[in-house]
Amino acid sequence: MDDDNLLGVTKYHARTDYMKRELTWWTSINKNKIVMKDAVIEDRYSRVNGNNKSALRLNENTLHIYPLKKIPVNDNDIDESRELEKGKDFTLESKGENYKDGFVIKLIGDYASTDETLQIRYNTHFMMEDQSENSRGKSNYFVNSAIVTYQYEDEEGEGYDSDETEVWVDARMSQNGWKYGAFVAKGEEYKNQVSPFAGEKPSEDSVYWTVPINSWGVKLKAETIIWEDIHEGQSNPEVKIHKVTYDRPEYGVTGYGEQLKENTDYEIISNGTGSENFGIKLLKDITEPFALFIKVKADADTFKYKNKAKMDFEGEKLEVEAFVEKSYKGNWLTKNGGQEIDEEEAKLQANYELVINKESRTINEPIITDAVTINEQTFQQEDASVKVRAYKAINRNGKFEKTEEIDLNTEGRSVKLTSDIEMGTQILTISLGKSISEPYIIEYSTNINPAIKNGTQISNKASLFGKGHLITETEKLVEVKSTQGSGTSSGVDGALRIRKIDEKDELIDAIAEFALFRVDKDGYLQEFLPSIKVKKDRIVQIGEGESINLEKISNLRYGKYAIQEIKAPEGYELDDTLHKFTIDDNLPGHEYLYEHKNHQIKPFELSILKKSIMDERKLQGGEFSLNEVGDEQILATAVTEENGIGKFMDLKKNPYPLQLGKNYIVKETSAPDGFVKLKGEFLVAISKQGEVTVKYDGDELDKQDISVKKGEEGKNSQIQFTAKNNPRTPLPKTGGVGEALLITLGLVGLLVGLWYHFSLRNEEGLS
Repeated sequence: MDDDNLLGVTKYHARTDYMKRELTWWTSINKNKIVMKDAVIEDRYSRVNGNNKSALRLNENTLHIYPLKKIPVNDNDIDESRELEKGKDFTLESKGENYKDGFVIKLIGDYASTDETLQIRYNTHFMMEDQSENSRGKSNYFVNSAIVTYQYEDEEGEGYDSDETEVWVDARMSQNGWKYGAFVAKGEEYKNQVSPFAGEKPSEDSVYWTVPINSWGVKLKAETIIWEDIHEGQSNPEVKIHKVTYDRPEYGVTGYGEQLKENTDYEIISNGTGSENFGIKLLKDITEPFALFIKVKADADTFKYKNKAKMDFEGEKLEVEAFVEKSYKGNWLTKNGGQEIDEEEAKLQANYELVINKESRTINEPIITDAVTINEQTFQQEDASVKVRAYKAINRNGKFEKTEEIDLNTEGRSVKLTSDIEMGTQILTISLGKSISEPYIIEYSTNINPAIKNGTQISNKASLFGKGHLITETEKLVEVKSTQGSGTSSGVDGALRIRKIDEKDELIDAIAEFALFRVDKDGYLQEFLPSIKVKKDRIVQIGEGESINLEKISNLRYGKYAIQEIKAPEGYELDDTLHKFTIDDNLPGHEYLYEHKNHQIKPFELSILKKSIMDERKLQGGEFSLNEVGDEQILATAVTEENGIGKFMDLKKNPYPLQLGKNYIVKETSAPDGFVKLKGEFLVAISKQGEVTVKYDGDELDKQDISVKKGEEGKNSQIQFTAKNNPRTPLPKTGGVGEALLITLGLVGLLVGLWYHFSLRNEEGLS
């Protein structure tokens, strides 16, 4: 229908005036400079085909028609000195009431036949209240089109050409108001926003809200109520109301003027809930845009503040909300990381750095978490703890640098690692104590799975919390450049099952602990899961996490692994043999079953080796008793024989079996002839893992004085420790000088012996 575009019609949206709520349009006709006779220009507030009707109305006073200059420099180079006159050069006819449905221009007079290019410039008022509805409110989409018909110069027939254009006004115009705000810390200046509060330095953390109302410029009648919903973390609202101006809602209010007076122009009313929420009730009609300027106290433990406004007017509804962050996301938390390069070779390690709280906000109970996928990487640990370092930081020319290092094990600080095997993740939790109010830098590293393919991107997500509230989170991607040539695996659906069995191949109903390693191409072990607790055939705990009950460890990447028992079940011997295995798609279900066998620890029999402290001579006739700690009942006795050894026997003269997990007291009840009886007590402690310690009056015996032998071939285990006695030294009964001399020499010898004895061990000569 364009008649080969011989005439040339273009329509253009030139500008938007939000305060006047007007759109400026330019329509160029006859760009190809052909002779057109009796031209009629119909302007529609829709597409050419009539679709997408828009709520526009011509502002008649703004309509002007200009020819272009004789030699125009561009398509819009109009000749204002030759502006066409209404009634002389053209007529203007309204379509519908007051140009509500469009308008028609007819060229007359000198322009009834013309080959000049003309440009029509005009404004239309856009009426948001009459636009169609959408999910946000009223549609902010407007369409304008022009249709030109004319008579050909030398032949009969009618020419036709048209064009259409569209514009989206600011989306905030979809409702009859909007809102925005800013957080200002105690003592800082409120700036960068136009407000009657601007320039203030609040005495407490504050949020300043700006709520422009009646951006449509409709008549808001007296009794209209604007409800303000002040959400959590905000209190003590202070309100000022002014008429305002703005260029575009996106850029906020550009100026404020006359202040509305409380109890004259409006009143503040309660919403009846006893909360900080309130209403603004208009006492007079108003047609101009105005704004509520609201200042509230900001709670220290809120990091994202919310404000909502509602208003019912003339059958329409306003409902707008806004959020204010205490700091921008990047000022709360940033994360950098990369694979470590050593002598131009990429290592199986990624290093990460977090910078938190760049704007020195107060964060109570600050906690940082970081989550990784275990088939990609795991946090590096040392002595069952994640290797994390934390520092206070300072901003030097826009770059944050480390200052004082912080001990993460004091003043309520802590580091915790948990694993979610079902989700295949490992979570690092760092607590920075009661409160922080300055920047921090935190560093840690992960082990990269040696089986991962080169070029794979691995990720981890860090989050910052304050008093249980999520402040922000960020994710870091690291591309694995090299895994020493060993990265070949993309499979991640492998699994490991562990069964704990005894010598009868029956499941052990007690907890054992294992360490799981990855194995690189050179056979070196890389720590993976340093603590896996197993009971029977179930995984019951990973690391420091909560108790679980899983049949397998899932989400394992295909590759080589090793497993080692680091703690046996109670009552069983430890078997810490390192077992290597491979998970790949050759396994049924890609699952590896590891059966680990333990032998029960045999009961212990106890004996004493009795010796003289003077000459290491084995002593016969020493008598001892055995009882449990906290119970005086004698369980067994021992008498040393000619070889100096005495075994503890029960009343039936059978060796008495000492049990795992119990502590026993051994006392000497009678010393061998000619020797001093030991006054102290021996403590014999046997752990549930079969570890044995022997102490005398609180001091542990020397290793050479204790012997522990594991029971074999059905025999019980044996404990033997050495107890040493001092000999008695008799004094003469009578005598003269010679006898006195002998007595004196004997006393001197005795004192020397006692001094020697005490200097070595204790008053009773125990080794």
